[in-house]
Amino acid sequence: MKRLTGVLSVVALGLAGCWMPSPSPGAVSYLSGVVAFSASNVWAVGSTGATSAPSDARPLVERFDGHSWQVAAAPSVSTTAWLSGIAGSSDTDVWAAGTQQTGAVTRAWVVRWNGSAWQNVPVPVRWSDSTAITGISEGADGSVAAVGGNATRHRPLVLLRTASGWVQLPDPVLHKGRCAPGQVSINGVSVASAKRVWISGNARGKARGNCPVVEEWNGTRWVDHSPPILYLETTVLGVLAIPSGKVLVSGYDSTDWSDVGFVAAWNGHRWTRQPTTASNTESEIDYLAVSGDDYWAEGWDNQAEVFHLVDGVWQEQPVQNDPEGDSYFSAIAVVDGHAFSVGSNSGKTLVDMR
Repeated sequence: MKRLTGVLSVVALGLAGCWMPSPSPGAVSYLSGVVAFSASNVWAVGSTGATSAPSDARPLVERFDGHSWQVAAAPSVSTTAWLSGIAGSSDTDVWAAGTQQTGAVTRAWVVRWNGSAWQNVPVPVRWSDSTAITGISEGADGSVAAVGGNATRHRPLVLLRTASGWVQLPDPVLHKGRCAPGQVSINGVSVASAKRVWISGNARGKARGNCPVVEEWNGTRWVDHSPPILYLETTVLGVLAIPSGKVLVSGYDSTDWSDVGFVAAWNGHRWTRQPTTASNTESEIDYLAVSGDDYWAEGWDNQAEVFHLVDGVWQEQPVQNDPEGDSYFSAIAVVDGHAFSVGSNSGKTLVDMR
């Protein structure tokens, strides 16, 4: 049984494989991003409010110290705002991103924790209206990318921070044979370095349904690596780029009667589907995380689920105390052999630790 300096690990506490209590300070609260620096130092972000209306949303930050989850200091805002993602290299240098709303206008929002306080970070978005950030990732070289979109223009948004500052990257180049122009939705981002920024999402297909979008920014331009469409359509949700060169994407394939979750690996030339135990009736695999050679994913199979890569197969993991309600996960982080998934269950924050 593993022990951590000063605290017991979640396994030692007997909490592994459980959906655990976490604060829900408002009537409606959810967690949408998580980063883990150790098994006793985990951060999650999201939103809390009096109702589910976006106009009631306020940013929510929670931290796990190895014993329990507690509400932590959130960025100070005078308008409606929510956080969608979090990334960082240490607990003295944390990035979070989301959306601020004034009236009907939304704007991309990035903040940085310097070890003692949150600071607003100006980002160079070319549009002044209807812009939101849905995810953020930091690379081993310190580069940071944030993704989202503009609802009015149906344009994707990709922001990249390098040593020279923040820039808004050009729109991704869509697969001309399969994707119709416009209406691109970016769901995931993973930064291996400033010259290896991967994004995942979907566009409108020329024929029907979704057209999967997986692209890599190589420092000068976008390179299309979109996977083939299986069955009726393929929806891509998450992407995970490893500095060693390995890349994984996740999502679901749709047939006439079901959605089937998948994970695919890129070998530099083509995608290969990896075996999963996901249900073949109604499932999806959403977002991925890794620490060393320890790969995990969160997803959905009629309820929030966690998957672990064991002997080359993505295996659905048992949960000890399934709560009633409409549950889903939004993000996952892995550290020191432990996986932390966060989301929502019927309007309350949801955390799985194993």
